Amino acid sequence: MFGKLRETLEDHEIKNSGIIPYAVDMRFSITGQYLEELREEFGELVLPSIRTDGGITLAQSHQQTMFEYEDEQKIRSRAAEDVRELAHIIDQEAQA
Repeated sequence: MFGKLRETLEDHEIKNSGIIPYAVDMRFSITGQYLEELREEFGELVLPSIRTDGGITLAQSHQQTMFEYEDEQKIRSRAAEDVRELAHIIDQEAQA
């Protein structure tokens, strides 16, 4: 992907601020391998993963954010937890 971007945007400087693995399903062993390879290749650019969560699709069908849907349905969303953690990390880095 980065090679294609570099080729397409060869007259631009590309800076990656981070990689967020999304819809991560740890039930499959290949997922762990994929995340490990990402970390080996990109190191600290790999941010915490957002796990797969059927609640996101349901929230979208109700035209709600995953946070609104979580509150309304009184459920705990794995993806919402992950996004909160990611937001906390990004906020801490922005304040540093």
